[in-house]
Amino acid sequence: MGTYTLDRKIAHELKYNIDHMEYKPDMALPPERELAERFGVQRKTIRMALSRLVNEKIIVAKERSGYFIMPPRCQLRVNENSIGWRLCLSDKELKAKPLSYSLVETNKRLSEKFRLPLGTKLHEIRRIYEMDGIVIGLEGFYVQEDMFPGMAGELLSSESVFSVFDDYHIEIQKSLFTTNIIYADEMEKGIFNLPLSAPLVKEELSLLERENRFAAYAYMKAPIEKMEIMLYEWE
Repeated sequence: MGTYTLDRKIAHELKYNIDHMEYKPDMALPPERELAERFGVQRKTIRMALSRLVNEKIIVAKERSGYFIMPPRCQLRVNENSIGWRLCLSDKELKAKPLSYSLVETNKRLSEKFRLPLGTKLHEIRRIYEMDGIVIGLEGFYVQEDMFPGMAGELLSSESVFSVFDDYHIEIQKSLFTTNIIYADEMEKGIFNLPLSAPLVKEELSLLERENRFAAYAYMKAPIEKMEIMLYEWE
C-alpha cells in the first residue's frame, strides 16, 4: 500500500478537487509556486504530487506551459461510424483518410502471427486519423480476401470496415487486445512528424470467429504525449 507521504496527500487533495469540478478538462492548474503557498510546502513536494497525477493520466505536463487537466475518457461502443477505435483528445471530430491498400500473401512472420497457411491472401489497409490537419493516429488492418471476395474498394473506403462482418454473417466469437510501447521507424517518423525512435503507443486487436479461426487483425499507433487511445467493446 505504501507510506502516505505528504506529496501523496497533496496529490489526493488535487484529485478530489478535479473530480468535484473545481478544475475542468483542458484547464490549467495553478503554478507550482501558488500551489506550494496554498499547501505550505516546498515546490519540490508539489512537483512530486503533480508527477503522481501525470502518471495516473489525470493531468498532462506541457513544456513551458504548466499542467493541464486531461480530457475525459470516451464512452466506448462499436457503432456504424467507427471501425473499432476512438482517439480521444477533445470533443473535436477526427477525420479518417485512406493511406494505402495492398493485396498481400502471408509470409512466415504473418503466417505465424495469424496462424494461417503460408500464401494466404490478405487485404492490407492503412488509414490515418487527423484532427485540425494534424495526423494523430495510424491505423492498419488485415482481413482475409476469401471472407470478403471482390470488396477491396469498399473495404478501403468504408468508414466502418468491421461492419461488413454482419453483411457476410461472420460472427466474432473472441477478441484479443494488447497494448505496447514502440518506437517510431522511418515511415512513422514521416507520418507523425516526430524524431526517429520517438515513443508511440501501439494497440493491437485480433478478432476470431468460430473455432478460433482468424477473422481480422488491426492496430492503432499514436504518439503517447498527444492522446489516449481507447478500444471499443465488441457487442
